Amino acid sequence: MTSNESLSPDDVQATLIYTLPPPTGESLYSYLICPPPPMHQTNVVLDPRSVTISNVRDREDEFSLDTCGFEFLKHPSTVKEFFDEEVIRTHYFPEVEELLKTHTRGKRVIIVGHAIRFVCKSGGSPLPYRSSGVVMVMMQRSTKLTFGRLRYG
Repeated sequence: MTSNESLSPDDVQATLIYTLPPPTGESLYSYLICPPPPMHQTNVVLDPRSVTISNVRDREDEFSLDTCGFEFLKHPSTVKEFFDEEVIRTHYFPEVEELLKTHTRGKRVIIVGHAIRFVCKSGGSPLPYRSSGVVMVMMQRSTKLTFGRLRYG
């Protein structure tokens, strides 16, 4: 762990929660509602790790897709509300696809998936929530699952 004294003013020390495969070798699962007996709510094994998170504002050009696997692109979206599934699919996805094709000179972009997160209010319909976000760093997809999503989308 890095001590806070050695962090730059643009860094923060945080614990991020990754997942590990279950020791049984079975596939990961999580039930969002009550699991059927005798299943547990989840078999995800949590793997908290202390990491340094750096603020890269004004350094965005130091990161490229070729060397880092990601990069920052500035592009104002025409979409302003991200809780409408239809708007995301009909406006935002095509916008992102065109931006990525133009930037990478690619012929095809495939958006594998996204998630709109909801919280249920008591006695009513689910509401999108904006505050808590995702609690884990990633839920990894297997190669098989990813190719299945590409084929059947």
